[in-house]
Amino acid sequence: MNDGHFREPDLWFKRAAKDPANGGAKKTKELHPREWLLQCRELWAERANLALQQAGHDARIDHRTLEAQGINRAPTIHLGPSVAAMERKGIRTPRGSRLARAPVVAQAEKHPLAVAPETREPVSIPEPAPPPTTDECRASLLAIAKQGPLMMEQFYHKQIKPYMEYFDQSEDKAAAFAFCQERMQSDMTTEAPRLKEMSRAISDQLRCMGGTMAQQGELQQEALDHIRIAPNREEAFAEVVKGLDIALELSRSRGLGR
Repeated sequence: MNDGHFREPDLWFKRAAKDPANGGAKKTKELHPREWLLQCRELWAERANLALQQAGHDARIDHRTLEAQGINRAPTIHLGPSVAAMERKGIRTPRGSRLARAPVVAQAEKHPLAVAPETREPVSIPEPAPPPTTDECRASLLAIAKQGPLMMEQFYHKQIKPYMEYFDQSEDKAAAFAFCQERMQSDMTTEAPRLKEMSRAISDQLRCMGGTMAQQGELQQEALDHIRIAPNREEAFAEVVKGLDIALELSRSRGLGR
């Protein structure tokens, strides 16, 4: 929300700070009620349908749920931009596989030439695919990581290391596989600039704390690995920075220096 304080464009949407001059603007609470969300959806449908009409299209959208529309069918599976991009490149994902295994009956109900339910032939639903193995996960993540700069094989294995540890420790391998793929894909695309910023900030703090280059590099990699698999990366980054600030302050107050 506009709090009246001047900020550079790149600072406006950063995390808010106690001093408005050092952080972004606070989020407004006016958008939280469910009523606002429903009104926004209705307005979006109205504007989108008007645009479709003006463009000469017959298609229309409806913001209401399938139940409210009186449509008796299961909802489709939302892939999201990261999974959709991986599927287009031929990278198999559990979410894409579930969409591909959707019963033919559900597809027929949406088709304008679908026959009546009582005249359909019985539909056989294939057995669920087995969960991905560790080797399959490693191969998939390496394929995504190698979309980046041409570097040594050791570099790519270091990039996927936190995700492989997360996958090996997870009980639900299919869900963990999807999580690792989506995160790795975002690391190489949308999240790449932010991860570089975090890496530089952590490196700067570690240099202030002293120690050998090898020690600093090891701590930096450990912090980045923690941030990569954290549910909320910004919160994890803030925790890491806070911990380093406390450690640096303690070392200065005790006169330990390097």
